[in-house]
This record gives sequence, structure tokens and C-alpha cells, in this order.
Amino acid sequence: MIKSSIISTATITNKSENQDCHDYFLGQNFNGLYVADGLGSYQFAKLASEKVVDFFKKSAKDFDSSDLTKNPKVKFDEVFKKA
Repeated sequence: MIKSSIISTATITNKSENQDCHDYFLGQNFNGLYVADGLGSYQFAKLASEKVVDFFKKSAKDFDSSDLTKNPKVKFDEVFKKA
């Protein structure tokens, strides 16, 4: 297992804010790193990238605490429909 890591996001533009989002998950059975691009200067780009990262982090927590980790068969189409 990784003992330490560095996570960072940055932007090199004229934007007044970084609309990207990132987070990580350290679980019993797996670890995850989530990065979402803010998709330009749209009005709710920052909120959208935060929601995407939050959704996948919560999904990882739910998956890690389920019996599916013993025999994982993730149905990605269902995951994306919920997003």
C-alpha cells in the first residue's frame, strides 16, 4: 500500500477560480483517486466537478463496505445513470 502521496490541481489561465476538483478514498479493500475537470468557464463548472467527485467517493465507500468487493462485477452503466 502507498504510505504517502501528493494530490494537487492547478490552472494556468485567466480564470478567477480553479473549477477543477479532486479527492481520494482510502478503503479496506482498495484506494481511489478522483479528478474532475471544471469544463471551461461555465457558470456552475466548479459545482459540477465537486458533485462528480463527491458521487464517486460516496460510491467507493458504499462499494468498499459491501460484499461486492469479494466478487466485484461493477455495472458501470448503472453507476453513470445515478451520477
